[in-house]
Amino acid sequence: MPTLVSAVCYHCKKTFLRRPAHLRPGKPNYCSPQCHNLNKRMTIDKIWRFVAVCSHGRDCPYCCWEWCGTLRNGYGAFCIRRRRFVAHRLLWEVWHHQSMPTHLEAAHYCHRRSCVSPSHIHPATTKENMADSVRDHRVLHGETHNMAKLCNEDVATVFALHKHGFTGSAIARLFTANGTPISNVSINSILRGFTWKHLRSVSPHKLLL
Repeated sequence: MPTLVSAVCYHCKKTFLRRPAHLRPGKPNYCSPQCHNLNKRMTIDKIWRFVAVCSHGRDCPYCCWEWCGTLRNGYGAFCIRRRRFVAHRLLWEVWHHQSMPTHLEAAHYCHRRSCVSPSHIHPATTKENMADSVRDHRVLHGETHNMAKLCNEDVATVFALHKHGFTGSAIARLFTANGTPISNVSINSILRGFTWKHLRSVSPHKLLL
C-alpha cells in the first residue's frame, strides 16, 4: 500500500492525503482540481473587482453588495475553464474560508439575487430556502397566484360549507354549478390543509369526503 502524507490545501485550508511524489515542496498544493482552478484562473483580488461594496466598507453587514459582472437569471456568474460558478456562493466561501457543502444552497436573507454580500448569504436546504421565500411573501400563493381558480372569499365559503356538513364532492359540485369548475380533489386538499394553508385558522378535523 503506498505511503500517504497529509498536506493543507492552499485554497480551502482543508487537510488532505496525497502521495509524497504528488506534492510540490515550497509551492501551493491543492486538494482538488476545483481549488486549483479557482486560484489559478481567478484570484480573490480579481473576484473583488466585480463586487460593488457599499460606502460603509467591507465590515458593513446591512447593505447589499451588487455583482458587477455577468448575471444569469439574476445571479452573479463567471466561468473558469468553461465551468460556470455562482458568484454569491463563492464570495461566501472566500469570506468564511471554508467550502459550502454541495448539498446546500447559498440562500439570500435579502432575497436579492445580484447581492454577493457574505452577511446576506447563508447555507440552507432547498426546503429551508423555499420556506424563507414563503415566509417573506416572495412566492405567489393563494389568490395572487396566476393559476388560482378561487379567491380568499371562496375558500372561506369552502370551510363554512364543510362545517355545515357538506362533503368535498358536494362543495365541488356547488362551485362548478355556479361557474367555477373545480374538482373534489382540490376541495379536499384545501380542507386537509395541503393548499391555502395561510387561510386555515383551525386545526384539521375529520373530513366528510
